[in-house]
Amino acid sequence: MATTVLAKPVVGIAANSSGTGYWLAGADGGVFALGGAPFLGSLGRQPLNRPVFAISTQ
Repeated sequence: MATTVLAKPVVGIAANSSGTGYWLAGADGGVFALGGAPFLGSLGRQPLNRPVFAISTQ
């Protein structure tokens, strides 16, 4: 990801339940899955009413 150009900054990080990966959330709704965290979708490039400010897991 070092060379990835982001449209908006990363505003949150959340680890997956097994601790083998994590998700990064961008203010524009973009989500990046790293390590053992599965990619479950993203709202990057979709118009949002308000910017994302955090990410959480259950």
